[in-house]
Parts: sequence; C-alpha cells; structure tokens
Amino acid sequence: MAEYTNPFLNFDVQKLFADAQLPGTNAETILAFQKKNIEAIVSANQVVAEGVQAVARRQAEIAQESVRELSARFGEVVDSTSVKDPLARQTELLKEAVDKTAENMTELSDLVRKSQTEAFDILRRQVADNLDELKQFTSTPAT
Repeated sequence: MAEYTNPFLNFDVQKLFADAQLPGTNAETILAFQKKNIEAIVSANQVVAEGVQAVARRQAEIAQESVRELSARFGEVVDSTSVKDPLARQTELLKEAVDKTAENMTELSDLVRKSQTEAFDILRRQVADNLDELKQFTSTPAT
C-alpha cells in the first residue's frame, strides 16, 4: 500500500505570498497601512473604555443619590400621622421614582450612544482612508 503524505505539511506560505505579491507593493507599505488600522482600532477602543468608565461612574452616583433620597423619603412616610396620608404619599413617591428612573436610564443610554458614536466615527474615517488609498493605489500605473 502506498504511504500517504499530507500535502499541507510541505506548504510554503512565504513562497505563496512572494508569488502573489502585488506589483508596486512592499512590506513597508503594507506595514504602514496596517499600522494606521491598528492605531484607529486602539483609539476606538480607548474611546469605548472611557465611555464604559463614565457610565460606571454615573451608575455609582445614581445609586448613591437613590439611597440618600430613599432614606429621606422613607422618613417622610413614617412621620405621617394619618393612614390615608401615607398611601397618597407612597403613590406620589412611586411616581417620582419611576420618573427619576426613566430620566437616569435616558442619561445612561445617551452616555453609551455618545461613546459608541465616537468610536464608530474613528473606525469609519479609517475605512474611508483605506478605500481612498486603495483607489489611489489601483489608479497608479505599475512601475
């Protein structure tokens, strides 16, 4: 029986890329191109990380404000003298809490949207630059 040899074990990747090299390109050009891409990704990641930190800080502030407000409001309800008054006050407090929660959620979603938009704009500009460079490269006659 003939011995089987895996053709991929003798596959020369360097030779493949050397043979497939585009005219007028060199490793330095490709590295410079990729360096710009990496810088854009790092910049976008930094914007996202800063956005996450801002959201986390604001969530902590909201939690602290909520605890302080809850403590103050609880005292108001406990200090009421009539049975009807606490129920009305609790209903009013619940409505205020729902409104405040909606306001806080809107604020947090705006923070997230802002950082995502900034990060996307960085990447969008880089893609546009890449396409411009590619267009310029393809329109330049090979030497």
